[in-house]
Amino acid sequence: MQEISTPIVSEIMQKPVHTLPPADKLREAAGIMSKENVGSVVVVENERPVGIVTEKDLIKALDEGSGKLEQPIRDAMSNPVTTIVTDEHPTVGLTMMAKKAITHLAVVDKEGKIVGIISQKDLVIWFMKHPAAMLGF
Repeated sequence: MQEISTPIVSEIMQKPVHTLPPADKLREAAGIMSKENVGSVVVVENERPVGIVTEKDLIKALDEGSGKLEQPIRDAMSNPVTTIVTDEHPTVGLTMMAKKAITHLAVVDKEGKIVGIISQKDLVIWFMKHPAAMLGF
């Protein structure tokens, strides 16, 4: 009989995660998101996530004027960033996103260091391929 393994977030997360320090300009985050075709950049200090810049944050900054792209990321990032540990079940991530109305989770190791990113889209695609996982199988 084949043993069924419990799915974990680290199997779904995207890596490497795109990161920038809080002092960098918001324009740099926008450039990474455009060039790499990603929806977020995690803001880190000492390898630990302290915030996140998403497409929503960029739209808000642009609405306030194009000069806002020259401000430090720390002034525009969403914080605190919501994190999930690598060995959590994907349903935990989906529940966190739904409760907080967010679309990205920074994935951290046991020491709290950033190791990946998981988006709502990543989870939806994974659950479509593994529907029994929603039931805990």
